[in-house]
Amino acid sequence: MGSPLSPVLADIFMEEFESSSLLTADLRPSLWLRYVDDTFVVWPHGPDTLQDFLQYLNKQHTSISFTMEQEQHGTIPFLDVKISRNPDGTLGHSVYRKPTHTDRYLHQRSFHHPSIKSSVNRTLVQRAFEVCDQDNLKRELKHIQTSLQRNGYKPHRIKISKPDQRVPYTQGPPTVSPSVTLPYIGPASHHLQRILRQAGVKVYHSSGNKLQGSLHTHKDKQDSSSKPGVYRIPCECGKVYIRTHREHHPVDGASPQTPHQDSSQRRPHQDE
Repeated sequence: MGSPLSPVLADIFMEEFESSSLLTADLRPSLWLRYVDDTFVVWPHGPDTLQDFLQYLNKQHTSISFTMEQEQHGTIPFLDVKISRNPDGTLGHSVYRKPTHTDRYLHQRSFHHPSIKSSVNRTLVQRAFEVCDQDNLKRELKHIQTSLQRNGYKPHRIKISKPDQRVPYTQGPPTVSPSVTLPYIGPASHHLQRILRQAGVKVYHSSGNKLQGSLHTHKDKQDSSSKPGVYRIPCECGKVYIRTHREHHPVDGASPQTPHQDSSQRRPHQDE
């Protein structure tokens, strides 16, 4: 996966790359928005010069290569937003779903805490209000209702009103309150939660045994002694021996190497 710092450094590099490339371009887009590796561009100079601009960007750095997707029938997806060009020149926006999307969500009969099931409804509605404009909002809410009913949710339990705004976080003195995490086991969990709530204890629920925990991988476990890594070995003289070991696969018929014959990178003895 690499270092946790890699995304930050990559973003800093792309900021500098974009600034210098757009500054020296003969023709520039009227809008350039980027999120990680997805970029939304409004090009006002016609389709003939757009391909030249793409070739110009790909010549700026040997390790950076852009691909391009143009609007089709006046629409184009960007992340989870479907952007459409209206006849009056304005941009409309609605929720984008890939062609392979099946509208399969957590089923109502699934053995999960009710708060998890209600969050499915809440997050879908929240996204609709945040992404859709007024012309597309009603159609999206209708789609959510239909999808949730297909997943077993009762119509009277589906809420399509705008969720309450979250209370903004304010820095203050830390408050420590007792809490406990318990496995969700059905009605007994709700009864126990009410008792603990009266005692001032906040209860969190976790999923119990899952099918994934009962299934084992077909892959053989690797011997820990064969894994590459850095080893620290104490010596009788009171110093330590540091060795960087690379994974070794012996050839058939070859005898195993001794510690002083392997392909490891050794460092001199070091004082403690």
